[in-house]
Amino acid sequence: DEDEDEDGDEDEDEDEDEDEDTYFTNMPLSWKMKPNVFSADLGNVIPHPRIKCDIFAVDLSAYHGLDIKNPHEMWYCLNTDMPLLEIDVQSWLFLAYITGDIEIPTSEIMRKQNEKDIIDSMDVPMIRLAMDAYYRRAVGELCEENEEHWFNNGTDSRYIAEYEKYKKYNLRLLARNMCDCSYPLNIGTYEHLNEMGEQLVRNDVECCLGRFRLKPNVKSRDTYRDFDASEVKSIYSGKAPVLLRKLWLDLEESDYDDLLEKSLNEGNSEIITPFVVPFKGYIERKIKVIDDISSSFDEVLACA
Repeated sequence: DEDEDEDGDEDEDEDEDEDEDTYFTNMPLSWKMKPNVFSADLGNVIPHPRIKCDIFAVDLSAYHGLDIKNPHEMWYCLNTDMPLLEIDVQSWLFLAYITGDIEIPTSEIMRKQNEKDIIDSMDVPMIRLAMDAYYRRAVGELCEENEEHWFNNGTDSRYIAEYEKYKKYNLRLLARNMCDCSYPLNIGTYEHLNEMGEQLVRNDVECCLGRFRLKPNVKSRDTYRDFDASEVKSIYSGKAPVLLRKLWLDLEESDYDDLLEKSLNEGNSEIITPFVVPFKGYIERKIKVIDDISSSFDEVLACA
């Protein structure tokens, strides 16, 4: 890592402002990681005095996308591999803050919640690996000493289980935002994902395994798009995707002409999803609030 010296310490010459926004330096002295798959091999690894946060869910200068110093400034902070869903949730969250459905916390409350999230995330091995230089060094040395260690194999069941914990934690953060902004899809809570949430985690992990299972340096026309997606299922219908008719690299434009012709002949039927009804009512209410804000703003300008 270019940001570390040989002892695992990050460069001490970074800009002070960057340190403030990038590194968390208040880990409790009494903190110990919860028992996990590395505990027997590593014991208790004391955390680095500066936990790097800019590569994970928590940006110390922001709270759920709100700038802590100026919460009227907002930006998207994406943590999952489902950016379209996450951008939509973040947009609903911003709208809820703008219209007053959610009260903007004080900067002190924001910072305390960020600290709690950082401490919680440090109990997830794959997340701590990215944040804590001492832990990363300890795990790295363990895997270097034993090339057959399961953590060196992305298809080992233990690696997959840890990868799933990492993905699940990120989705729990998204579930919390969904609950806060009354998003019209319920995948559970920060504390507990429901079946829809669990299926989203399985879908995410299965898609990543499609890449992990590709064998390097093996002459093959298989790509990650050709993996067995039977465990990837719709969170609404439970249906799995249809397999490609050929390998991805062998597909021709004409291979699906029959389905295209059938679709054109049948016409496009209106599909109503579970989003439509609550979304319509929510938007109508928001439009009224925004119109009221605009009218008030116009009155202020007229008096200026």
